[in-house]
Amino acid sequence: MGDRNGPEHAGWDAHAAYKCTGLSSHAPDSRKAEFKRKYLQNLD
Repeated sequence: MGDRNGPEHAGWDAHAAYKCTGLSSHAPDSRKAEFKRKYLQNLD
């Protein structure tokens, strides 16, 4: 079993910032904003 304490295991924002392959932005903050626009906008 791998290490579950790294930033890639911290939640949606870490996934968006470092792992998500469906994003075109490169900087972590830009990737999180893009992820919110693309995937989280209709969750309300």
